[in-house]
Amino acid sequence: MKNNSQKEQNEKKKAALNEYLDALKEVDYWANKVENMKKSNGYRSPDATAAPISGKVGNPTTSAVLELETARENELDARQYARDAKRRVLALIKQVPAGEQRVLLMRHYIDGMSWEDAAEAEGKSRTWATNNHGTALLHIHLPDQQKKR
Repeated sequence: MKNNSQKEQNEKKKAALNEYLDALKEVDYWANKVENMKKSNGYRSPDATAAPISGKVGNPTTSAVLELETARENELDARQYARDAKRRVLALIKQVPAGEQRVLLMRHYIDGMSWEDAAEAEGKSRTWATNNHGTALLHIHLPDQQKKR
């Protein structure tokens, strides 16, 4: 049985490997928010002729435009963070020497496949996937200061 220190290390490794998929959830949140704001506010593209914004405090048009701009900026930031997170996760996966294990990790932590689906893609069982996942974790070494958002 693994000692608590090894379990804690494996949990940290899994959290680091999940960073990209977690980042994609944030991208989806902001992308959906922007889309919903456009629909609910009868958004017109910036190219369309629009009435000038008066800049008065409490002006619903001004407020909606500012909220939409903020949501778009948050979406762009989230997309950049996801790209960076993907690079970090791929760097961790590249530490694993066995190609079959790297593919398994990429299918799960990059493509978002379940362990069952990732195993099936290899013509293997879920048990094979979880065993190989555990073995792969032994080869992964986290940087001293894992970047967190």
